[in-house]
Amino acid sequence: MPVGPLSGPRSPQSTSTPATQPSEDNPYFAVDAVRAVLQANCGSCHGPTAPLAESGGIRFIDDVDRLVEAGLLIPLNSAESPIVRVTVLGSMPPPGSGLPLMTEADIDTLISFIDNPRYWPGVAPAVTADAGTALPPSDAGLDGG
Repeated sequence: MPVGPLSGPRSPQSTSTPATQPSEDNPYFAVDAVRAVLQANCGSCHGPTAPLAESGGIRFIDDVDRLVEAGLLIPLNSAESPIVRVTVLGSMPPPGSGLPLMTEADIDTLISFIDNPRYWPGVAPAVTADAGTALPPSDAGLDGG
């Protein structure tokens, strides 16, 4: 069951515009911005029309709820989210692919969305080691590492 802002009446694939003005307070606007970043940066290999063999089985990069369900995006925990880790570490897109790395602005858009509690009602914050320090990131990720 979806846990994020897409759990409401509007589906992730909807192209209709919400009645309210775009703003960071509007979860649909934020989701649309994240979907645009992911589609632009990752969609050629991980979009719904990508060849299965080249996608690593991930052909839903534009579906935030499915990314959460697959454990690739962890609400309120961008540091542990494999989708962030592989972009920050530079393993996606794969070195030598000829594809550009995600820009810092695009990574910031993704991180800001993931870590913003207003977009994840009912989700508990990430567990911390001590004094608010996040636990060390896991080795799991989109690149299988």
